[in-house]
Amino acid sequence: MPGPHPSAREWSRPIAEQPDGLAYFLGALYHTAGRFSSLSRFIAPYREDLSQLPYSREAVAAFVSRTLRGLRDPLASRTPESTAEAVLRARDLQAVRDRLADPAVAKRLDARADLANFLERTSETATRILIDRGLAVEPVPVFVCDRLPQPYSERLWAVLAADSGDEAEHGIRPGLYFRRDKLRPLYSEFLVCHEMVHVILGQRSPELIARGLEEGMAEIVGGLFLSSRILGPEITHNLFVYNRLSDTYDRVWEIYLDATRRCYALLAAHGLKGLLEMLAAGREAVKAAEDRLSDSVPWRRRAFGAAGQPADPELWGLATSVCLTFPRASVLPPLALYLADYATEGASVAAVAARARLPLSATLDGLQSLATIANLVGLSADETEVVWSDCQRPDVKAFRYEPSSDRDVVVG
Repeated sequence: MPGPHPSAREWSRPIAEQPDGLAYFLGALYHTAGRFSSLSRFIAPYREDLSQLPYSREAVAAFVSRTLRGLRDPLASRTPESTAEAVLRARDLQAVRDRLADPAVAKRLDARADLANFLERTSETATRILIDRGLAVEPVPVFVCDRLPQPYSERLWAVLAADSGDEAEHGIRPGLYFRRDKLRPLYSEFLVCHEMVHVILGQRSPELIARGLEEGMAEIVGGLFLSSRILGPEITHNLFVYNRLSDTYDRVWEIYLDATRRCYALLAAHGLKGLLEMLAAGREAVKAAEDRLSDSVPWRRRAFGAAGQPADPELWGLATSVCLTFPRASVLPPLALYLADYATEGASVAAVAARARLPLSATLDGLQSLATIANLVGLSADETEVVWSDCQRPDVKAFRYEPSSDRDVVVG
């Protein structure tokens, strides 16, 4: 029989120190829509240096400025490929530098030096939003800990959502348990919105496992609807793209995305009102909807309910983007994406090379990538001319580049 659950004091120990410079950098980065296709690889060359800095706008801004000077150094010895990536990285880092110079962004990040407090407030704000929508819910407690409660202490998760099932089985007080070393401004708040959906659903039928469609509910209702109301739609979209829609195939996260798309189907059929009714009904209602979504003859499925339910416009736009229209696979090598700015119709390959300040052979390699990967240009038979080009079309701005994680390549 489990003993008494841990108190908040036992798990939420006093904060020993502020977050580091990496956390501040990421907070600024989340205000931008970077062109890189992998957040982890983009920050890899800078992670160690940023982790040694204090949680300070001045320290992080100085680091970004130094890095920009290095990337733009005309005397740096680089290959054509790393030269192209340096240009693309500099554009993304300049956007971060601009956000760091914005007093409103600095004020928002400075206020999050005590992030544990903000996570509590996020839970309370999200609860009020749900109550205003007619749900009878209470704020989900948030604890910050150095390790997760047993039997989860060896897991590397950033957060544990403990529901009444965990209380009955393991004596863990229901709530959200965040690992201190994984706290991030804005993204941890996004996770509060996601994870509290699990705790709410677990208040009924806690014996059922939190998986499958429930993860989609947590993403649509928590990660998109609640987060956009608290953090704003732009930051919410950036957070989702950076943390869910990278170019790296990870089966665990692909399962999350499958569940998110399935929940999007329910949103289309029932609207936000229907999803919130399901949230109020608990885990059994989610499992029943999941069973219908898993019909073995999908084209014979009946509609879930009355179609044309009024959709929340902001939520509908966010969900449509991340589930349907965001071009996740539109990713190019840095050299190819860099050359897209210069590959105009009728230009000779030599002229493109001159404008891009690259060797002719590297320019041809990049143009061939534009042709074979994305069908964005057509080359003449002798490969000396760009016969046609779609590189100036607006949709090409949605293409991302594959960042290298090699420090020597991108730092200099």
